[in-house]
Amino acid sequence: MKEHILLRRKSSVENKIFFVHKSSYIDEPVEIGEGTKIWHFSHILPNTKIGNNCIIGQ
Repeated sequence: MKEHILLRRKSSVENKIFFVHKSSYIDEPVEIGEGTKIWHFSHILPNTKIGNNCIIGQ
């Protein structure tokens, strides 16, 4: 069973790679920088901007 999801998203985060834990929720539109990790039970609200290599949670 996979613990983490590697996403390559289109829309506001086009062509960027970041990790989102399966228990997290992201309300689009958002901007998430490359290399960012979003961990357990995090909720990212609309219009949020997160830089590169950030860690949310854990």
